[in-house]
Amino acid sequence: MPESRIELLGVPQSNFTRAVRITLEEKGVPYDLHPLIPHTPQVLAVHPWGKIPVLRKGDFSLCESRAIVGYLDRIYPEVPAIPADTPELAAQVDQWISILSTVVDTVLIRRYALSYRFPDGPGGSVDRDIIAAVVPDMRKALQTLDVALAGKSVLVGNHFTFADALLMTMLEVTVTLPEGRALMEEMLNATRYLKHHAERPSVAATRP
Repeated sequence: MPESRIELLGVPQSNFTRAVRITLEEKGVPYDLHPLIPHTPQVLAVHPWGKIPVLRKGDFSLCESRAIVGYLDRIYPEVPAIPADTPELAAQVDQWISILSTVVDTVLIRRYALSYRFPDGPGGSVDRDIIAAVVPDMRKALQTLDVALAGKSVLVGNHFTFADALLMTMLEVTVTLPEGRALMEEMLNATRYLKHHAERPSVAATRP
């Protein structure tokens, strides 16, 4: 019996969906993308809160990006997304995955980018008060990343990891918007990092 093919449920514009896709591309694993928005019946059947992405493989299903990537590393270990050469390296990658998934995503994507994508100001305009309020937190997040990337081409260790996949999806969105673009001009290390990985095959192949 042929092995079940990976199915990934989630819209391409979702940074978490894209980061998992980047991982699959890095691993060279064939998969089918089903571009479903959050809270659809198919997604809710796997994730109790309807979040994307979710993964299906035959009768098996899984939600939450970190769990999905951990599973992919176990069944396709040749190109690990969370290297475990040492306990310290694995822990550092997980540390950055957590920081990016909670703090950085909240600031750069939920509070900033989505305020442009789904504006709720007068007449459907962007709420400038929301943007003004988030800019200081954006600066702090980007400065923290800029320091972490000094003299490095990846966040942790010597190889592109799931932490890098997450970061690339967030930075690529941030620089498309005016305040984010202006802030990134101050972040020389983060800008170098972004340019370095922009045409990485896995990044280019998953760009919405």
